[in-house]
Amino acid sequence: MSEMKVIEKGYAKINLILNVLNKLDDGYHNIDFLMTTIDIFDQITVTIADYDQVEVIDYPELSNQNNLAFKAIKLIKDKYQINQSFKVSIIKNIPIGAGLAGGSVDGSATLRAINKLMNLNKTLDQLADISIELGSDLPFCIYSQLARVSGTGQTVKLLDHKYPSSYVLVINPGVELSTKDVYQNHHITIYNANINKMLNTKNHDDFYKLISNDLTDSAKKLEPLIDQIENDLINAGSTINKMSGSGATMLAFFKTKKEAEVVLDKLTNKYKYCLITKVKS
Repeated sequence: MSEMKVIEKGYAKINLILNVLNKLDDGYHNIDFLMTTIDIFDQITVTIADYDQVEVIDYPELSNQNNLAFKAIKLIKDKYQINQSFKVSIIKNIPIGAGLAGGSVDGSATLRAINKLMNLNKTLDQLADISIELGSDLPFCIYSQLARVSGTGQTVKLLDHKYPSSYVLVINPGVELSTKDVYQNHHITIYNANINKMLNTKNHDDFYKLISNDLTDSAKKLEPLIDQIENDLINAGSTINKMSGSGATMLAFFKTKKEAEVVLDKLTNKYKYCLITKVKS
């Protein structure tokens, strides 16, 4: 009998707009995000096993019960009274602790995979509803498409909206930033970027110049390399450069692949993680 398994791709998320509105009494933040994905993904394979386990290929330090994929196994088993055990194998391509939701991506993909493997027939809405227990990015990552995300991450409004396609140069210096630390060091401002204005912008450069991230200053104070990457991008000829999520990844946006390659050639050997991909539109 062939091995029962399900393979899911979990795509890295980026914030087109990241508005932090206010801090709640419980310590969480009320947010208003415009989010989408880029074409970098982790591959998650779920199989039937004798006991629950997670294996992250080439990252043994992540193969433990603190991994969001492992927590996702426990969550879905508890919610739907599943007695079966599972092995989750992860091939990681998304940088770790980089503001691209790599852990949340793996957790959400695990939920989707077990749903398919066990024929639970749960909708994405149902999976998103339970996933918030594991983290604020997971509901969005369940859907992995353009969406406006609000509350503390639990409210996801999917948007059937066409926006300019783009090549994106992804640069990560190989350092991890704590999302919790970045939020704790953030000072709330009264200015919030206009999501509707961005959605109504059709020109490539005008659209991507409207990318806004309230956490940029906080992250830069914690990790000076973010400023260095931004300056290197500017010196290499890139004009649209934005930080991803809570950092430390920087994203540079280009209308053509050739433009991105010109900048990449100048920076390839300087940073640990440096590649060209596309915004999934």
